[in-house]
Amino acid sequence: MIKAKSNHLGWFKCSVWLGVALFSGAAQASVIYVDTDNNSGTETGTSWSTAYTELSTALASAVNGDEIWVAQGTYYPSQDDDRSDTFQMIEGVDIYGGFQGSEASVDERDWETYETILSGAIGESRQADNSYHILKGANDATIDGFFVEYANARGESSSKTTTSTTQATTASTVLESEGLTYGGGMLNFQTAPTVKNMVFRYNWSMKGGAVYNMAATSIQSGDYTAPSFYNVTFQENYAVSRGGGVANDLYTHPYMERVTFIDNYTDAKGGGMYNDWACSPTLVNCLFSGNDAFRAGAMGNDGTSSPVMINCTIADNTAYEMGAGLYQGSFNQNVNAPVLINSIIWNNTLDIAGYGNISNWHTNEPLLVNSIVENGYWGVDMVASDDSGFSDSDNDDYSLSSATSPAVDGGVSSYTYDGTTYTAPTEDRDGNPRDSVIDIGAYEYQ
Repeated sequence: MIKAKSNHLGWFKCSVWLGVALFSGAAQASVIYVDTDNNSGTETGTSWSTAYTELSTALASAVNGDEIWVAQGTYYPSQDDDRSDTFQMIEGVDIYGGFQGSEASVDERDWETYETILSGAIGESRQADNSYHILKGANDATIDGFFVEYANARGESSSKTTTSTTQATTASTVLESEGLTYGGGMLNFQTAPTVKNMVFRYNWSMKGGAVYNMAATSIQSGDYTAPSFYNVTFQENYAVSRGGGVANDLYTHPYMERVTFIDNYTDAKGGGMYNDWACSPTLVNCLFSGNDAFRAGAMGNDGTSSPVMINCTIADNTAYEMGAGLYQGSFNQNVNAPVLINSIIWNNTLDIAGYGNISNWHTNEPLLVNSIVENGYWGVDMVASDDSGFSDSDNDDYSLSSATSPAVDGGVSSYTYDGTTYTAPTEDRDGNPRDSVIDIGAYEYQ
């Protein structure tokens, strides 16, 4: 269950700029500084000593090419408890958190030590009056080094067809929805930002508890630019219907590297991630653990969605009925065929009797290559084992325990399938170099 935290009502709350800054060819790109603890009495945003105290003020003054540096502290999307207020990213503007407040370069910061928090806890209740969306993405923009928490997109409504009690059930209604009730932590609706070094935790929505990605601008399939995620953690987020951590819709294929999905859940499908309407993300060195759903504890794939997973670990997820690890659903004409290379699927369990690691409807079937699946599964050059080889999975340590682990040297450096060559990463999820004969799973034995 999500652990409730104080809304910290005494904290200063930042208001949000809801407009979009326009690019001016005459404007010179610069660094804009933000520090909620600045008490100098001067706020120009031109240095740490004269930093803005509100992120919204920095966004209002930023132009294409600027960077915004944000010091440790907590920042809120609204100062007047308006749930619709959000931190709207700006095209061409990169936002960095995790500064102590004296650094001269982005490389000097320590984002995990100096927590810069974007919080949706703007009201007085535990969640009912929290912000709908803490962040909204923009194209050609990066956000890096923040903790995003306590959004609640449920209850959002307008004249659009999707409200807090309905779901988009056709491609047209997905486009019309504008993401209402989706993506509490971050809504990427027809935008493709880069997201790095982030933690999304304790966010709620109808779909995509932490993040909702929908890149398409038409109901026709196309090569739409999608968001990318690097070194991001999704922890204890919740969605009512789909994608407790992340949901992807309508021809949207995010790239994810060293991304962690832990303890996310949903009442329906896709505790960690849910893909629908022909969404096939690529995941490299990713970990799914402790996620839960009615079906598809770690990942659910519907509507011709075929993600590619390279050197990933899917372990200790749960579901009530089907697919605690991987779930492939939909009707016969919608074939969901994930490709998993050098990956481990282990100890994913169902509340009712049955095989929990992989569940397939109809003609759906994943392709597994040089991988390990508990109790076995068909594939190419699969590695049979009675032991996961994890160091201490009871304490969330999924590194490899010894040189004799079945995953050591069991991987393949590249594999070609259906005209596409997939290449294994040169580093593992901790940044350690992969050996010339690489290991299976998210970690290389050290």
